[in-house]
Amino acid sequence: DKTKKPKGKPLIAADSTRMAGPGELIYYEGGREAALALDPWFVPVDHTIVGI
Repeated sequence: DKTKKPKGKPLIAADSTRMAGPGELIYYEGGREAALALDPWFVPVDHTIVGI
């Protein structure tokens, strides 16, 4: 929302950007697509950060 307050439950995600830090607003991908965002390709993860 406009106040940038957390919404929902926290989750753990792999960081494909290698730049995300604590408290940052991020975009993430879930499911099969999460595995495609990482290098090496198709790492077994459920969620991946794809943008900051």
